[in-house]
Parts: sequence; structure tokens; C-alpha cells
Amino acid sequence: MDISEEIDYIKQLLKKYVEEAKNEYSDLAYKREHKYTYTKKNGKTILGSHPKAIKYHLKELQDSVYSTDKEQIVENIINDSNIKQEYQEAVEKLSPIGRERLKDEVIKAEIELLAYDKQRNEQRTDSAKIVSTYLGNKLSQSTPTDTMKEILAVAQEEDNKKWRRSTKWEVFEEYFNDIKDEKINMHDKIIPPITAFLQAGESEYLYDYTIGDFATAFEAFIYTPKSCPKNSKIYKSYNGNYVAIAEDFKDSLEGEENLLEEYMEDSELQEKVQSITTIKGKFNELNNFLNDCVTNDYLVKNYYIDNVKFKLKKYENVLATRKKRHPYNTTELQKMFEQYNYFIKEHKFKPSEIYIPLIALYSGMRVEEICKLRIEDIKVDDTIYYFDINGKVKTDNSIRQVPIHSRLIEGFNLLKYVEKVKSEKKDMLFDLKGVQHKGKIKYSHYFLRDFFTDFRNTFVSQERIDNDLVSFHSFRHTFATRLLQGGVDLYSIANLLGHSASAVLEKFFNNKITTETPTYTESNLQILKKEIEKIDYKDIEPSVEEFEENFKLVFN
Repeated sequence: MDISEEIDYIKQLLKKYVEEAKNEYSDLAYKREHKYTYTKKNGKTILGSHPKAIKYHLKELQDSVYSTDKEQIVENIINDSNIKQEYQEAVEKLSPIGRERLKDEVIKAEIELLAYDKQRNEQRTDSAKIVSTYLGNKLSQSTPTDTMKEILAVAQEEDNKKWRRSTKWEVFEEYFNDIKDEKINMHDKIIPPITAFLQAGESEYLYDYTIGDFATAFEAFIYTPKSCPKNSKIYKSYNGNYVAIAEDFKDSLEGEENLLEEYMEDSELQEKVQSITTIKGKFNELNNFLNDCVTNDYLVKNYYIDNVKFKLKKYENVLATRKKRHPYNTTELQKMFEQYNYFIKEHKFKPSEIYIPLIALYSGMRVEEICKLRIEDIKVDDTIYYFDINGKVKTDNSIRQVPIHSRLIEGFNLLKYVEKVKSEKKDMLFDLKGVQHKGKIKYSHYFLRDFFTDFRNTFVSQERIDNDLVSFHSFRHTFATRLLQGGVDLYSIANLLGHSASAVLEKFFNNKITTETPTYTESNLQILKKEIEKIDYKDIEPSVEEFEENFKLVFN
């Protein structure tokens, strides 16, 4: 099946599920009624047919489309459905992308059924919608009058006032004023984690926070380095944004270049990690605040409670050692090209979704360096084409010229693509939306979020992602490792990667040297061209060649 046929197949399957669920309403609605119960603030549990329960679970299901627990949520829905066998057959037939689409559609179908439950229950209990059964024609079956509509509008407005009567910052101010005297010596454990939580979501009101906002906040207070008081240089430089500080600190710890080098040396990074005891204390204070918000009807649910995704134990090992990213292995690279073969035959890809990973694989460039390439950054010196990396970079070593591997030119028509974009009068090599990040435009954000993370999950196991930090940055480690296997000397690798030789040995090969050699200059571009062509990808050559042929059929 091609992608359009898969979508039709999925829609027909879920249409069957919804229609049969409506026809067999009594049995399946009973299951939903008991599955989607809701515990009110007073401790009383109400059935899932209650409008408040339905409203709560509708929001929860909408959030689950973006949840890392989506697979478990879908499994729970299917186990209570009438299409278990058909679902398993679909999983076996569909492509990886099709299976992901199927999960989303299952959740959407369940949302439709809950909305249907709400409509039917309103007909049973809402005086404006009751269908006459026992009183003959004495009850009106007409739609609500203008007066009734006004009453409903007022009720909705009152509901909004209840949950959104104070902004999140006003809620925090009110909470802090109540407890600051009682916990006068604990302000440094209360203010930063709650502030990070409030910074993590764009919504003005806590009621509108999603589980994704909770996840962003969780990582922010886990990875905020210790000693970030309001008078510190790092706090002022980041305008007090704990989320941004934590993001750069996490990247620095995990083997990327030290993004905080103006505030701490490489050797200091590990010393700046908060202890697990400190983090537990801050987490408790954050939960105290969130539980208070639930009690006072500012927040529907504290997602940190009883959620395995937010267990501190899983972070103990991460914080105990400075983990390094690993390269992709042979099997993963072969699977990646298999995925590309499938998609290029069945699905229209954006050029950026193919070229950016390929450039990384054959150049070792960082994702942001590739995503922000301009047409003018593709240059030629005599006969050697190269990427001129000269934008706003972190270190002097990062300013460099990387020869373009012959595979990108001859196998994947990169120069033809450059000419095509140039003829369209565009400045940027790739059509990517940028976001503001620390006063600069970051072009890799949406590419990683909306495409690459899901794409990586089709060819890398979750265990490898969790344990070995396999990410886009792993292309850089793959490039360095394969150059070394091809017999390229350490100093050439260093110049291609934009690091000092000692940094390359430590970051990529877990070793240290005490001597250093001057970096190559532009006149040595020819030497680097010879070296980059030595990269050893012989083990994946058949997969690359197959994709090359399919690629040229579409992008020639």
C-alpha cells in the first residue's frame, strides 16, 4: 500500500469501530463509563458518563496524542473495543509511519465516542434537550431558545472564570505569600523549580497546561545547574530563564560543545550538577505548589503524581555520570536507508528531510550548522566544493571549511539542488522555520521536533535511545569514528569537526592527549578533501547504493 491507501485503510477501520460502538451502545458505553471515572476534589468518585468526567477525559485524550505513553493509551482503548483482531492485522500490514498514524486515529476515534456519550447523556438529563418518552408531547423537542442559549453561555463564562480567574504568575504570588514565612529558609528550593514550571508553558493559565509542558518543566529543574541565584552572571545573561539554562547545561553535559563555557570550564560541568537529594527536595516543593493549585481549582491535574515518566530514579544514573553520545551502528544505518527507500517510493519528502541527515553523515557538521546553511555558504576553491562554516559559532575552531564528499555531489545531486534553490532567488539552502533562541534564530528546532525525532524512532530502538543517547548528534560521532576506521589522522578529524585534536580525542574517543598540532588553513583544503573521501562506510554500501538509485528517479 502507498501512503494514501494506508490512510484510507485506517479511516475505514476506525469508521467501523465508531459505527459499531454506536450500534452496540449499551455494552461499550458501559465500559467507557467505568473506565473514565473521575474523582472530585471532595473525594467523591463519579462515573465516566458525568459531563465533568467526560470533559476532563476529553482534554486528557487530546493531550495523549503528544504523549510518550501514547502506545499504552492506545492499547487500553483497543482492549475495550470491538476491533482487537482487526487492529492487530492492521499493525502487521502498515508501514512504520502508517502505524503511528493508526495510533493517532484510534485516540481521535475515542475522543469522538466520548463526545457522542456527552451528547446522548445531555439528551437524558438536560431539560433543554430531553426527548419526550413518558409525557407524550408535553415536552418540547425543539432546539434551545435564545434564552436558554444565553443561560448556557453564562454557564460557560462562569466555568472559564472558575479555572482562569488568576494568571499562573498571580497564582504563584498568592501561594508564595502564604508559605514564605513558614518556609523562610527554603526559598531557594521553592522559587527556582516553580519558576521553571511557569516558564515551561506558553499558556497564561495553569488550566491550559498540557502534559508536554509538564515534561519540559521536569527536565528544566532536573538539569538546572546549582548556584544560579538572581545575582549570578548566568542568571542575568539568560534573563532568568531556567528552561533555557537547563537546556544548554544538559547539552553540555551530554558531550556537545560546552554551551556555557563563559560561565564554567569543561572540568566544572559535572561539579555543577545538582545532587539527587537536592532535586528530590525541589520536586517535593513543586508538587506541593501544584497540588495546592488542584485543590483550589487552578489546575485540573498534577501529571507528576503516579506517572512513571516523571520518576526521579530514572535520572539518578544520568546525573551521576557525564554520558556521551554514541555513533549509529551498522544495523541502524541500514535500517535508516531502508526507511528512506520506502518513503521516497511511497511518500513525498521535503528535500530538507533527506539532505540534512545525509550531509551530517558525510560531513560531521552539527545540526544547526546544516540547518542554517545559506546558498552563499556552498563555495568552490579551484575544483573543490566545500561548506563554508563562518556564521555565529561558539569557538574559533568552529569556523572552518568542510569539503563536500563526492557521494553528496555525484550520488545525491547536492549541487543540482543548490542551483535549483538559487534559481528560485532564495537565500537559505533549506526552507525551515526558525525560532528565537537567546537572541538568535535557531533553525534546527522544528526540523528535530516535527520530523527527525519520529524518523529516528523507526530505525533506532528505545533502549539505545535511552541508554546511549542516540540522537541527531550521533551522526557527528559516526562521522568521526568512520574517519578513524578509514585511516584518517586525528588532526584532520579535528579540523573537519571544528574541535581541537585533544577535544576530539576526549569527546569522541574517551581518551586524552597533552600535545597539540596547529589547525589546517584554507590552503590545506585539498588535503582535507582527500581525507574526507577515506570515510569507511563499506558495511552499508549496498543500502546506500539502492537508495541512490531510487533517489535519482525522484530528485534528478
